[in-house]
Amino acid sequence: RYVPDTSRLWAINELLLEEYLKGLVETSDGAPSEFHQAQVVAARSFALYHIERGGKYKKGQFVLTNSASDQVYRGAKAAARRPNLVAAVEATRGIVVTYDGDVVVTPYYAQSDGRTRGWEQVWGGKPKAWLASIADPPCEGKRKIGHGVGMPQRCAMELARQGWTFQTILRNYYQGVQLQKIYE
Repeated sequence: RYVPDTSRLWAINELLLEEYLKGLVETSDGAPSEFHQAQVVAARSFALYHIERGGKYKKGQFVLTNSASDQVYRGAKAAARRPNLVAAVEATRGIVVTYDGDVVVTPYYAQSDGRTRGWEQVWGGKPKAWLASIADPPCEGKRKIGHGVGMPQRCAMELARQGWTFQTILRNYYQGVQLQKIYE
């Protein structure tokens, strides 16, 4: 797609949301199932939040990039190597994170240092109630890897290993949210 405003040509891969999620490589296929499901619901919510707003990159006329600045997408070959992640996409089809009935942005990152950060602490602006700073005991004393807002993946994996469900993991890291199935 050629965008006259930026004089740039973009190669854009347009996919159905569920097929897109299957091609994400945000975690290994050997992670716990409940973590996979939490990761998929967070990724679906993040993507849908931006889709509903016309895309994160309006000047480029596309929704998200395939890099770590958004979500790392590698396509159908990646999906073929991650059957457990594909199963998590299918098991949670249509489930998103909402706050006051709206799909919300659900950032995630690699690892906390025992505490998550609030939206406003990292990116400024008005606080987002579901993205408040909370204690994160599974990663107490570890080095923070990533921005610090939302769900730290390695810490969430540890909670899954301890028997937490994907719903409980998501409600822990995204405060006061509901999980809603908005399509079949």
